[in-house]
Amino acid sequence: FSTAMTACERGSEWPRALSILSVLRNMGQRPTQISLAVAVAACSQGSQWRSALDLHQEAIALYGMPTEAGFSSAVEATANAEQWAAALALHSEMRAHNLNS
Repeated sequence: FSTAMTACERGSEWPRALSILSVLRNMGQRPTQISLAVAVAACSQGSQWRSALDLHQEAIALYGMPTEAGFSSAVEATANAEQWAAALALHSEMRAHNLNS
């Protein structure tokens, strides 16, 4: 699933990436950290900052901390949407976890 989602992200097809994630959930499977990070990146590419932030929060709820790539994509999505408070909060959270930005 992550490979198909990555193809969607690279092709700027964020709705399809989210659709694949939905199929995964409907099959009763828990999304992996990687699949969530790819979904965050796809939403970031598609200027869907709220969805990116929701998926980032889901990764935290499921795994305690999202991947560095997921963090970076969430920061990018919020910054590109000029959601400065959210972008700065995410950046601070990354630094608190000793992740590069």
